[in-house]
Amino acid sequence: KIEERFRDELDFVQSPIILAGHSHLFSIIGEETSEANFRSHSKFLVAPVDEIKGLSVCYGAWPRTDAYWEELCSFAETSGEFSIGVSFRGNDHLARFLIKPTAPIDFFLNELPTLPVNQTFQIVSEALIEAIFNPDYNVFLPILKRLVKTGRRIILIGTPPPKPDDQFLKDVLINEEYFVHVCETLGTTPDSVEFTPLNIRLKLWHLLQLITKRIATEEGGEYLPVPKSALNEDFSLRKEFWANDCTHANIGYGRLVLAEMKKYLNVSMA
Repeated sequence: KIEERFRDELDFVQSPIILAGHSHLFSIIGEETSEANFRSHSKFLVAPVDEIKGLSVCYGAWPRTDAYWEELCSFAETSGEFSIGVSFRGNDHLARFLIKPTAPIDFFLNELPTLPVNQTFQIVSEALIEAIFNPDYNVFLPILKRLVKTGRRIILIGTPPPKPDDQFLKDVLINEEYFVHVCETLGTTPDSVEFTPLNIRLKLWHLLQLITKRIATEEGGEYLPVPKSALNEDFSLRKEFWANDCTHANIGYGRLVLAEMKKYLNVSMA
């Protein structure tokens, strides 16, 4: 829950917004990022976030289906005045690469040239890594185009960066069915698992943010980056904002995002 003292600070009455999307959406609105919570809504529903005026959220079936996005587009085409903030995917870099592959890869990222490249890994191009991620984001393009055509402000929200503590990740991984299955597939166990080095995870995350920003701006939408105050100097997620799992941030992080969203809306509407 949002503490009483923050409710007025996160008041969206003057610039109402509806949030939609994937799992990082839940930490933004102050709900538990758990599989049980993700699956607790089976039908599309736009509901107010009780603690924050002017803020609503789109619930729906989990995993997200085409019907969820169709309902969102239909709602946007027929309802009142509001902006739409979308937290789209955002776990791809960890779902694919958190656990060190049997043939590990690394790449040079033009945007972050100071991050080293591990010469003992297979070196691939940035374009190849982007090509791995692009198909899932390209699927979203028709939805984004349709939302933009409604004339509303459509804002894609940056997603949280990796957590830098491998021991923490090992401790919580045992509770995550997806990553336990990945371990089994690779012939390892949660106790002996090796993670992709942090600097590579950071490059992968940063590349996802670049993809998200690119599709937003190319299609007439907008992009809200991760709050700088949530980041360590190396761009990893500060410990105070970790949820108790491998990939998600907590309610404190969500409060930062909402504060940045309100500031962004107010400044850009002035």
